[in-house]
Amino acid sequence: MPSLRRKATPNQRDTREHILGVARDLFALHGYAGVGMRVVAERTGLSKSALFHHFPTKLSLYGAVLCRILEKLEERSRVDLEDDPMAQLKAWAGGVIDMLAEDRQSAPLLLRALFEEEALEPADERYGNELMATCIGRAHELLRRGMDAGRFHRVPPAQTIQSAIGMIVFHFASGDFGNGMMGESIFAPEQVDRRKEHVLLVLEQLLRVDG
Repeated sequence: MPSLRRKATPNQRDTREHILGVARDLFALHGYAGVGMRVVAERTGLSKSALFHHFPTKLSLYGAVLCRILEKLEERSRVDLEDDPMAQLKAWAGGVIDMLAEDRQSAPLLLRALFEEEALEPADERYGNELMATCIGRAHELLRRGMDAGRFHRVPPAQTIQSAIGMIVFHFASGDFGNGMMGESIFAPEQVDRRKEHVLLVLEQLLRVDG
């Protein structure tokens, strides 16, 4: 199992969460190569030996940070597959948007991870892939159900989901560029609401069969 699944005491869990939060911010800003364990230790107020007790390598820390983000995405993308496919596809997209808006460093870090392609430790890579496959699989299933029921136009599911992810993740990873485009912080509550409305409208116009 990946490192973030190890059993820990409450105090150890608190320390671990503190480390993960600090490391998430550093990795999102500087990338994997730009972060050293000495800096993480300094920012967390821990000795390097204490830091290595929780995460023996930088790669194990990086993997734990990414897996934690994917855990949150998987949790927020859960939908009731028995309900209306369009309503639940909107719930899937809305849940992902809410999570990325609440955890501001998640989208930049995910985008960096896609381009940096740093090899994770095998257990973290397997776990992260499982989480992502579960999250994406829900959207695939909703698209399939909607198309099979004649509620959605026939679209290529992988392309459609890729486009939706691009509209969501890039927006919240765009930093100053996005702020300049929107005229205010992309994380301002009204801007988050507008992004959600826009993404859901695009999905509905692309997919819904009239009548």
